[in-house]
Amino acid sequence: MTKTSSHIWEWRHRWHIHYQKAGSENTGAPALLLLPGFGVGSFHYEQQLQDFGQEYRVWALDFIGQGKSWPSHDPAPLEVVENIEAQVIASSWGFGPVAEPWAAELAYSVDIWREQVQSFVDQVIGEPVYVIGNSLGGYVGTYFAATSSNLVQGIVLMNATPFWSFMPNAQRFPLLAKLIPWAGLLPVPGYARTLTQVWWNLLRKPQTIRSLLELVYKDHSALSDNLVDKIVEATDHPAAGAAFASILFAPKAYSNFTENLIRLRKEKVPLCLIYGREDPWVVPFWGQQVKQHVPDAVYYELSPVGHCPHHEAPEVVNFLIRKWVQSIYQGSNCPALLESMNPYHMAHQFVVRSSTHEAKERQILVHVKPHQNFIRDFYNWLLGFMMKQRSQPKI
Repeated sequence: MTKTSSHIWEWRHRWHIHYQKAGSENTGAPALLLLPGFGVGSFHYEQQLQDFGQEYRVWALDFIGQGKSWPSHDPAPLEVVENIEAQVIASSWGFGPVAEPWAAELAYSVDIWREQVQSFVDQVIGEPVYVIGNSLGGYVGTYFAATSSNLVQGIVLMNATPFWSFMPNAQRFPLLAKLIPWAGLLPVPGYARTLTQVWWNLLRKPQTIRSLLELVYKDHSALSDNLVDKIVEATDHPAAGAAFASILFAPKAYSNFTENLIRLRKEKVPLCLIYGREDPWVVPFWGQQVKQHVPDAVYYELSPVGHCPHHEAPEVVNFLIRKWVQSIYQGSNCPALLESMNPYHMAHQFVVRSSTHEAKERQILVHVKPHQNFIRDFYNWLLGFMMKQRSQPKI
């Protein structure tokens, strides 16, 4: 059994960044950095830490404002007044009138997550890495790789979200940004707290979290009470409410997903795409779009798999990533399942054990070629979605 250790790295000003590490004894082996999706943390990569840690050096990072990565002190304390209970003050970090000097630049935005990853690779890992990101982690990983290609050996995107935030970036759209009264910097203004508090209290309920997971997971057997409990645990941090409000109002990244992909292609950063076909959010169309922008990218489409391939089909995903890393590291340019480019053999079948019943097996189909008609596929998906909505009984 691979030993996994948990660590805290103090970044900038009292920001405690949590990460897990495995495979420290594998001196000289490739370094892998795992970036999680929104609302989860390094715990979502337990199976990758255990597996890859046997031969690689592996780090799994929690983004600031998620998982177990939080400011160590209240960044904007509430004022102590008679009508506010001490318990409310202790559980409401970030809602005071003025930010502490060390938190003056704290906004839970995609730009700060990119800076966090860059600093982590530079200061903690200390060498170029293979980045592996799911959902938001894929978006941040792409942004990081595009702006710091010298620190990246290659990148794996698993159902990477192609966009983040709807607020304008002040550097690119200064006039438009002036129309937005708050850009996510702490402290949280009163109106923003009012707008987000009801939504926040609803989303953090265990039954809501499970319902959302069931929506995006194809294999519900992968959804354990332990997974839900760990997600809920993060929302119990006193800074979580302010972080949620900040995330909703924080601006877009300076460069968008497409621009980052174009930069990756120009810098010739190796790219591997692993997408769950049954994801209702980041449908395969988006992965196919990435393949269009980066034609040399290796493409795998898994079915029946949803938004989190590494958690729903870890055996298959780990096999594909391991073979891809080996091909890049050894310079063989021969990723898994692509040894023979037979146009009539575009899918491979894997038989894996069920997440809940070891004696029960299930089949995972891996397609190694995306569909060619991207516009038609997206149109058919959109048409099917609209027809389904119209068929719903009206209340």
